[in-house]
Amino acid sequence: MKNIRLFRQFSFEAAHLLPAHQGLCRQLHGHSYRLEVEVKGPVMPEGSGAAAGMLLDLKSLKAVVGTTLLEQVDHALLLPDFLPTAQLEAGKRLSDRLLLLPFTPTCENLVHWMAEKLQKALPIEVQLSRLCLWETAQSAAIWLPEDQSS
Repeated sequence: MKNIRLFRQFSFEAAHLLPAHQGLCRQLHGHSYRLEVEVKGPVMPEGSGAAAGMLLDLKSLKAVVGTTLLEQVDHALLLPDFLPTAQLEAGKRLSDRLLLLPFTPTCENLVHWMAEKLQKALPIEVQLSRLCLWETAQSAAIWLPEDQSS
């Protein structure tokens, strides 16, 4: 059976802070993120119904990414859940789209978290093969499955 990779880009806006950072990123700030999602798997054979000749309908990929990730992070304030109580309360006052995370919301941590969530949400025959999260136009973090062992 033929295998193929599919690719789709998404974008979202979010704010965060990096409390242990020594530079400006310690302050509350936002980004226009771009997320590149690549999946791989077998192409469905002819005669297999509406999915014939496809790995996955791109509308289905869009829906999975939307419900699994984008609905949570788009226009959200991303904060680590271990901030002092006063800062967490301030975050709640600032945004009704507050997402508390069990890690510092760096680009590296976010892309790893997103990969874990997406892998669980994809159909069994479809594997996540690459996830790239652009925090700025010049800077990104890439998740690859082969880098996850160890």
